[in-house]
Amino acid sequence: MLYGYARQSRKRRGGVSSSIEEQTEILQRAGCERIFAERRSGRKERAEFNRMMAEVRPGDVIIVKELSRLGRTALQLIKLFHDFTQKNIHFVAIKQGIDTRTQTGKLMFQLFSVLAENEIDQVGERTDDLIEYARERGRKGGRPGGLSAAAQK
Repeated sequence: MLYGYARQSRKRRGGVSSSIEEQTEILQRAGCERIFAERRSGRKERAEFNRMMAEVRPGDVIIVKELSRLGRTALQLIKLFHDFTQKNIHFVAIKQGIDTRTQTGKLMFQLFSVLAENEIDQVGERTDDLIEYARERGRKGGRPGGLSAAAQK
């Protein structure tokens, strides 16, 4: 079965948001039999997405207009892709041309995964570098300590 997922986005400064109506039309043209539309721009709660995930079965396909409709961060997308793979659920992102039912789509997915993993590693390295830099300048980190025993008297 082909499932579509649409998520409302807020209007961007200088840009146009991707409306539910536009996404739904694109998903219908892609042949989606069931479309779940997130009308509220909830950062954490995605009731429609959760309803869809409860319905999908191995071999089903989830289609989105573009990757940003599915997740906000690379890490979030990687986790979802991993879940899809484990559950044998296929994925299509129309704008990016990703379709994990094809060999090319699987390759693109793996490439995106490697790039996202690399970005995560780089963030960790930059964080470590900043901590070391701060320590070299006398910053200890953490929250300030409490009153000393002498100050309490």
